Amino acid sequence: MTGRDDGRGAPGGDADWLVICAAILAGVVTAMQIGKASAALPALREGFGVGLADASLYFSLFSLGAALLSTGVGMVVLRIRPLRAGLTGLVLIGCGSLAGGMAEGWAGLLAARVVEALGLPLVVCAMPALIQSCSSGRQRVLAMGFWAAWLPLGLASAMVIPVPWEAEGAWRQLFMICGVLPLVSAGYLVVISPRVRTHTSREIRQAAAGWPDAATVAAAVLFALFQGSYLTVQGFFPTIALDAWSLDMTQAARLGGLSALFVIIGNVAASFLLSGQVSAAKLLVVSFAVMGVCALAFFFEPLPLSVRLGAVLIFITLAGVPPAVIWGLVPQLAARSGAGAAITAGAVYQGAGTGQLVGPLAAGTAVDAMGNWSGGALVTTACSVVAIVITVRFVGGLSERPA
Repeated sequence: MTGRDDGRGAPGGDADWLVICAAILAGVVTAMQIGKASAALPALREGFGVGLADASLYFSLFSLGAALLSTGVGMVVLRIRPLRAGLTGLVLIGCGSLAGGMAEGWAGLLAARVVEALGLPLVVCAMPALIQSCSSGRQRVLAMGFWAAWLPLGLASAMVIPVPWEAEGAWRQLFMICGVLPLVSAGYLVVISPRVRTHTSREIRQAAAGWPDAATVAAAVLFALFQGSYLTVQGFFPTIALDAWSLDMTQAARLGGLSALFVIIGNVAASFLLSGQVSAAKLLVVSFAVMGVCALAFFFEPLPLSVRLGAVLIFITLAGVPPAVIWGLVPQLAARSGAGAAITAGAVYQGAGTGQLVGPLAAGTAVDAMGNWSGGALVTTACSVVAIVITVRFVGGLSERPA
């Protein structure tokens, strides 16, 4: 597609992939702020002398804005336009990461994290609206499924950046890099802004003034449960590798980063299956069930290392399925409720942000209380069981046809 023609009547739909790639890039550099926290978690604990529960607060705090503000931010995005909202979010994230890299105390580091957290919902509400505005039909389902890869790509990218972890304060270099890239992404969006405005103007004119319905709320709860489980495993993976598997910080960070790429396999597979009319409910039930079993095996310390590593890689691969399915359903949910893409994406990601905020924090507290990593299994098992129940109850009735 050239990006100017509408092409809404094409059976398979169409998409402006230049704008879509710009939106995904914005998501990736945003997710790098989660990846940098996972990679630097051991260094932050040592450098600031904090426990796992306190360090988990820093890890989770990035999701505070998403947990509290995303639905409201979706309304703001609709009012001020997705491009402007996305640019604002990227600037906040970039400046917050740069400030964090210069922080001298724990309170200053947390304050910088709050600035980053304010930018997260702006980006995550605006970018799906951009994608929906420049795509249609099955191409839109594929594009939204590919958008779901923003989180694993960002996690992996931050965790494989070559940082001399053996040097004192090496984490500050990572924070600086992760601060510059959102500003670069914002510059790219500015360059293609005429093309972006062509699409978003059309979509905003078509948007209704509805409110998220029960199906959207169910999708948000599913996203919360997924993110709580996924970030518990992915976020603590480098620390477990460091503590239990006798790896150094560089090896642990790179192992965590490379493992995050396995999510993309699940993202892509789920996107094609969903666009090919495979049931969203079936995809969700199978993925949550397998993730629950694999997380139990990963956190069960008596198991051989090879079994635990295999379990976590299967878990991470299947973790690509729920976000691809949920984001793929956003256009349909928006059409059903009349809320529009930005508000629906905001409502859905408010659930995700809640899971990101509460999951790792609850798991870190459970691990500290129990004195071993099996405490993390309590969180992941509960998330999987509840998610399966909600999927059967609410998602099974949704049409699988692309919006």
